Formats: sequence, C-alpha cells, structure tokens
Amino acid sequence: MASEESVARSVCVLSRQRIVGETNGSSIYLLSIVKYLVANGLQVHYVCPSPSVFGRWPFLWLRPEMEAFSSYRIRGAWKFGRLVINPDLRVLLQAAVAVFDVIAARLKLPLRRFGRPASHSIFTPETLREADKRYLAKIARPLADAILCDYASLAPAIAFVGRDDARSAVVMHDLFSAHYPEVDSETEFAWLSLADLIIAIQAKEAGAVSTRLPHTQVIVAPMALTSVERAQPGDSDQLLFVGSYTAPNIEALNWFLTKVWPLVREHRPSLRLQVAGAVCRGVSETPDGVSLLGLVDDLRPLYRHAGVVISPLRSGTGLKIKLIEALSHGKAVIATSATTFGVEELMQGAVVVADPEMAFAEGVLELAQDERKRLLMGEQGIGLVRRHFSPEACYRGIYEFLSQAKTAAP
Repeated sequence: MASEESVARSVCVLSRQRIVGETNGSSIYLLSIVKYLVANGLQVHYVCPSPSVFGRWPFLWLRPEMEAFSSYRIRGAWKFGRLVINPDLRVLLQAAVAVFDVIAARLKLPLRRFGRPASHSIFTPETLREADKRYLAKIARPLADAILCDYASLAPAIAFVGRDDARSAVVMHDLFSAHYPEVDSETEFAWLSLADLIIAIQAKEAGAVSTRLPHTQVIVAPMALTSVERAQPGDSDQLLFVGSYTAPNIEALNWFLTKVWPLVREHRPSLRLQVAGAVCRGVSETPDGVSLLGLVDDLRPLYRHAGVVISPLRSGTGLKIKLIEALSHGKAVIATSATTFGVEELMQGAVVVADPEMAFAEGVLELAQDERKRLLMGEQGIGLVRRHFSPEACYRGIYEFLSQAKTAAP
C-alpha cells in the first residue's frame, strides 16, 4: 500500500503520443504503468504540449481505460467528456481531403491523391515551440510533483515545466538509434541524459544506456500482465496474429502471407489464420483461409480458440508487448528472433524461434499437429509471466522513484 506521504503526490505524464486507450503496444505499456501508479495512491495527469498529436483528424475519442488519468489536456484542444476536439479549421480541411482520398482509392478512381500523412509527432525531433513552452509552464507545472516523459524525444520539455523539486523519468519504449540508422545516437542519448531516471523495457537496452550514461539511474520495467489460470492449447487448425497499424507489423504480416502461408497451407490445407487489430489495413489481398477481423474489443475468445499465435516480425525494437500478451493467455507461440530480441534466454522453452520462411512454416506445422507440446509451452509461458511480468515485479521501482521527493534522492 502507498504511504500517507505518497498518496497526495501528483505525476505529470508529458507526451506527444496519441493515447486514446489501449490501442497499440506503446499505449498499452504506458497505461499499464499509469494504472499501477494510480492503484498505489498517485494521481496521474496527461499533458500534451503540441496539437500535432491530432495528426490529420480534428477529434479524438477517449476509451474508458483513459479514466486512469485524473486529467487529460492537449494544448489548444477542447474536451467534452470523452470527446477531445481540435478547433483548428486547417485540420478539419486536412481530414476532409483524407476522406476524399480514401473514397477515391476504394472506388479506384484515376485521381491524384491530395492528402499526405501527418508527421509522426513522437519520433520527429521537432523543437518545442514557444507556445508549447508556455503551455508546459502554465498547465504542467502545478501538476508535476514528478514528471514522466513518454519517449526520449520529449525529455527537453522537463526544463520548461519549471519544477526543480520534481523528479523526472523517461519511458524509453525503445532505443531507436541502436536499430534505425536515421536516428542520431548522440541526440537520443542527450535527450535521455536530461532525466533523473531512465525506464527501459528490456535488459539489453538498459545495459546499452547504462554504458553510455553511467551517472544516470536506469531500471528495467517490462510490460506487466496478469496470466490466465491454465494453458489453452486451442484449435489445432487455428492460427492468430494480433497487431496494430505499424510498419514492423505490416511488414511481418505481409511476409508471412506471401512467403510462409502458402507453404503451411500446402502441407495442411485445413489451417486458418485470424488477424486482429488495425494491422489488417496493411493487407491489400487476402489469401484463402485468412480472416481479417480488424479492431476487436475483447481478444480473449480469439486467444482461447487459437492453437498457435504467430509473431513473424522482421524488424522492431524494445520488448514486443504482444508476445508477452500471448504468453499470458497460455498460448504456444512461434516467433522470429526480431520478436524475442533482448529476452532470448528468458523465452527459451516458451517460444519457438525461427527466421527463414521454411523454418517458420515447419515450426507452425509442428505446433499445429502436437497439442501436447502446445499445452507444455502454454504452461511454461504462464509461469514465465507470473515470475517476471507481474505488475509488482515490473513497476514497483518506478513507483518508489516517483513517489519520493527529489531531495530524498541519494
């Protein structure tokens, strides 16, 4: 339980991520941390200093899980209950153009596309505007007994909150410069060095940061989940892939559909694949035996029914949250080495790892025909989640850090 001193403390989450609910891996991870902090007596507020978070759409609809935040603020936005509106008429025009482009594409009209995607406000090293700085000083300052930055690129905002007494932490999510050549290493580590605490999602990235920033505290906080009671071997002929609309997920799914799916169907025509999540929008042609379900409110029945969960990622960084989610449901999982990066030793026995298309197909077929192996892998996955990925194991260090006054730091 939280102490009397920590109950009154207020944590300000600074973010440029479009968090409207548990809609993608990074949002699920951050909300999981927020829920743990709230359960232990802290108040948590979401503050976004830039309206660029809206992208091309003039409104956001907050899902019920966003009630974990005591308040939700975006510069320039109006909030009415769970509806958040950007009153900028230019954004409304961009949305209209985007809708026109979508309709024209679906009707296969030979027209030039007029819209263009908005820049990704999380990863672009955009400089904080003067309006952003004033907003932080006015809105975030009274809320920030402690500051939690969502991604390293927002760490420069800490200075403009203007709370010298506030402890600050950065949720890395990923160490981007280690995997993406276009991300400058010096810049990323300079951002990270601005915080008192760096939160890494897996040990390899934590070690890399500690080596570069030996005087900054770094902790490992993987994604926390609660597991089902027992393994669920599922239907031998049912595969499942769950993913959001991100480049690594789209690349992974299309690789599996074009390279692996024909191989497994050739040897076992009864196999079926269900795809859940916004990643479905990244598939142009749906092969036989594949069902694109889109967004699904409750994934539990899909996990329960699936015999094998696939994670064929070809790239990506950080801890793959959907991997831990599948294990928490007691599932047999086949994944690539990109999926298990950073937790390879931990996953031994709980996950089948294969990279070449033929090896991946053979792994799928072996699991499909061996219910006993699926059951044993599911049991091992549940045990792994309970030992290493409980909320207390993952997030206690974050709570203890943020709930103390900065003067109490060693």
